[in-house]
Amino acid sequence: MDTGKKAPPDTSSPDAARERGLRLLSIRPRGRTELTRALGDRGFDRAAVHDAVDRLESEGWLDDLGAARSAVRTRGERYGARRLERELSTRGFSRETVETALAERGPEREEIALSKSLDRAWKSNARLPSRVRRRRVIDSLARRGFSPAKVSEMIDRFEKKLQNANDNQRGPRTVS
Repeated sequence: MDTGKKAPPDTSSPDAARERGLRLLSIRPRGRTELTRALGDRGFDRAAVHDAVDRLESEGWLDDLGAARSAVRTRGERYGARRLERELSTRGFSRETVETALAERGPEREEIALSKSLDRAWKSNARLPSRVRRRRVIDSLARRGFSPAKVSEMIDRFEKKLQNANDNQRGPRTVS
């Protein structure tokens, strides 16, 4: 099966696997499982991959928690904890590593990401009727990994703020 990837010079060589692993790590941090998979996908023998990954780890090039933290930092601007957890698990990080990386993110960062995403989604659905808009925004942000209850709560605050701004623009009401 041709995957369109160049075959490595010597698929049984741990040194060649290590070199390819270093190139992959220079693109972005990866965990042990993800790097093992990537090298295997590039045609390296299992033994060569195992030796290369062990060597990279002992040399300090591989750090599962560091790679998970990096992913949370870069992807956390746009996605909620649920989506990040799913992505990190798919990449082969242990549950403990995922939980630690997400816990370090903190709830205030989640709130900021949700607020920015809500603002974008709200504007992109501006022409829809209120109920349809609300449902679409909640669904969109839930797919991005944000809690639907938290999204709904933030929409309520957002709508209240918009209503107050509209009331202030109209000026004081007079009673006749």
